[in-house]
Amino acid sequence: MKEEVIQFIQEYFLNNVFDITYSPIRNKKFDVWRQTWIDEIGATNPNQRSSLTVQRVQEAVQNHFGAANVRVEEPLQSVIGNENNGHRLDLYIPSERTAIEICLSAIKNEFEKDILKGMLDHRVTTLYIMARDYVTGNAETQYGINTMQQPSSGSIIDMVSVFKLEVIPTQICPIL
Repeated sequence: MKEEVIQFIQEYFLNNVFDITYSPIRNKKFDVWRQTWIDEIGATNPNQRSSLTVQRVQEAVQNHFGAANVRVEEPLQSVIGNENNGHRLDLYIPSERTAIEICLSAIKNEFEKDILKGMLDHRVTTLYIMARDYVTGNAETQYGINTMQQPSSGSIIDMVSVFKLEVIPTQICPIL
């Protein structure tokens, strides 16, 4: 089921949220927010845009796959069954012990936090971190999935396997 959920999320973003554009400086494709999407959700700033988009994606996933199959904003659970205060998984597939985190803001701010959430919840054995590919600034510095493919991020991903957690960096828009 996790592959179907990932594919559904990717198609949702490609069909509704992002357009794909090309950077001649980087010689690479990347995503940009659709103005129609921003208008539809009524986002007035980037943080609001990210959180409202994740909420819409969560609703669409749960409506499509069912609340029993995919849980939204699932509280972290410790080994003894206590909920860890305040921390939640964007999506959790209990039958596959899989969590999905959707990162629409700066991946450098989310990557380690998302991995820590996966490590703290004893039920999670697989963690997908879905990130977008985007560029910023005049030099068009690229972030997103590219950041998770750096050696330092790879070291972190390798290290958490000791905790029986498989981390899978995943592009939100896979055609890039």
